[in-house]
Amino acid sequence: MRTGLDPAGGLGPAVGFSYIKAWDLSIQRMEGQSPVCIIPRTYPRNRECHEGAGAPLLYLYIPQPVASDWTPSLRCRRRVPDIITSHFAPAGVDEHLKSNKPRTPTMASVSASSMFARTNDYLCLLADQIEDGHLLARLCRVNWQFNANFTPYLYRRCNIVKPNRLAALPSNGNLVYTKRLSVKLLDPYAKYENQDVAAVGDLVQKMPALEVFEWSGLPLPTDVPHALTSCAKLKAVHITYPSTIEESVLGIGIDDGDIDEQGNSENENYWTKDFHQVRRLFYVQDLSPLTGLESLTINNMYGNLHLWKAQVVSIFQSSPALRELRLSVCEDAVIRCGRSTVYPFDPFGFFDTVCDTYGEAAHGEMPPAPLQLSSLCCGLGVYPSLEASLIRLVDLSSVEVVFFETKDISDIGGTHFFVYDHGVDESFILFDVFLSPEKCPKLRRFSADRLGGSIYARLLELKENKPEFLNRLIIEFEDIDDDCFDVDALVLSGTDGGSQIPPFQIPPSQITPTAWRDIRGT
Repeated sequence: MRTGLDPAGGLGPAVGFSYIKAWDLSIQRMEGQSPVCIIPRTYPRNRECHEGAGAPLLYLYIPQPVASDWTPSLRCRRRVPDIITSHFAPAGVDEHLKSNKPRTPTMASVSASSMFARTNDYLCLLADQIEDGHLLARLCRVNWQFNANFTPYLYRRCNIVKPNRLAALPSNGNLVYTKRLSVKLLDPYAKYENQDVAAVGDLVQKMPALEVFEWSGLPLPTDVPHALTSCAKLKAVHITYPSTIEESVLGIGIDDGDIDEQGNSENENYWTKDFHQVRRLFYVQDLSPLTGLESLTINNMYGNLHLWKAQVVSIFQSSPALRELRLSVCEDAVIRCGRSTVYPFDPFGFFDTVCDTYGEAAHGEMPPAPLQLSSLCCGLGVYPSLEASLIRLVDLSSVEVVFFETKDISDIGGTHFFVYDHGVDESFILFDVFLSPEKCPKLRRFSADRLGGSIYARLLELKENKPEFLNRLIIEFEDIDDDCFDVDALVLSGTDGGSQIPPFQIPPSQITPTAWRDIRGT
């Protein structure tokens, strides 16, 4: 029993109650009775003294008897906003709180869950704070009122890791609530049926509220980009094709050379029915119908690489509000197309050509404005090497995060693309442009999978001339060659001045990218 329900001044003597913590959202049951009402901790007394304390503590008063099995524990990450309105409270509650006098409840006792379910606005408020899909599913089974209120929030995110579930989903009527669809094959060696994967085109057409589409580890059916045009609210598309899609999925070998629009090669000396069926379903990729995006990822582009240029430029032109961009090319495609005599692929010219093509696609007499990208991630085969080309696509003054994949590309057949020349000393990549306080004043994070001499020299220069710019950066690497660089210049442990920036981690082979915290002379 308690003598004070509300820390700010409550209902007086010991009265049982159930309550919701705004920052914990845990519902608990206690003994006794009180009116049904959700009241902010600061309502109506002492509001001024709690203005700076964040969201109020909400109390849910439920009449007894309370069902003995109704004791869920709900947790969330965000605070509940103070949107309470007095008309939800039974008559007399306002006056009772103001007077702070004991009051005997007069409401008829009903099922606690039924009474709670009648306050639909609060159920929706609660559901909006819950991130745990399993918990939402359990709440949907409480009763029909809970089901009606929690189901839209349960289906707002659909995460699929088993492709065999794709074919059955289009018949689900709750897909109209889905805002985020994520299909990820976690095991690259897992088997799946092509027809199950092909069902995703029908699936997205049942999601008119879709805002984010994520696809990873599977070949993408050719009809999906067009199907996504039915999602008027779509703002983000993240596609990661399998890293070995050419050989293991489509049956295209490194030695096949140039291929036609269906993925067939004139040098192909083996023919199988399965490969031809797969190519009809997955080979042709035309992402140009995508428009109005704010975030775009296309990882492991494959096939005839020269055809991708027009597609990505088309997306850029139709997405002037694009803020996040990540591109990379399939390694097998880089090697195969690098050997082509018809459309030879140059990793150090591909992205520059994309930038130039975008800048030349003028609307009337004026060229298109550079994109205000806050994040630019350049993966394998995508390297900005000409500043004059780069600034046609990207407004460098808006860039906050950059990433470069700097691994060398080679195969036993003699094809080699070296990101760094002369060992690890030089590179064509514009590291010095991005690591410039004048050109990228908002830069906060610089990441690369390998530390090279040109980056190292630039960081040492910043240490001497622009330490304030360097101090606010998080610089990350996954690999560092101890024989080539002055490791003593790195802070290998600890943080300075209470900074929350993670220290440089050892060993460099760990999964989490290592962070270059600071550079100092010995």
